[in-house]
Amino acid sequence: MLKILPFYWKKYETDLGGSVIVERIKKQVSDPDWNLTVAKAINNRIMEGEIFDTGFLVVMGKYGLTYGRTSLLPIMKGRLSYDVQRKKRECKMNCVKS
Repeated sequence: MLKILPFYWKKYETDLGGSVIVERIKKQVSDPDWNLTVAKAINNRIMEGEIFDTGFLVVMGKYGLTYGRTSLLPIMKGRLSYDVQRKKRECKMNCVKS
């Protein structure tokens, strides 16, 4: 069966600054590690990833028996940019099914 990538694509526009967007993403995403705890095994909705000034890479549900297979969008890649003409900050996301 052929997989078409990206599975889901979305673009958001906002008046917020890039640093505010990055801080809000950091509040929802924990640093990546491979340590398995009871909380991680029970809650497979924990998001881990790397956040940069220009984008992010987030993985959801990498723990437990299914290793993210129960999540519809386990890998999210995002890019932050600024549209000078519209004076808006853009966040483009590709969500890929593994």
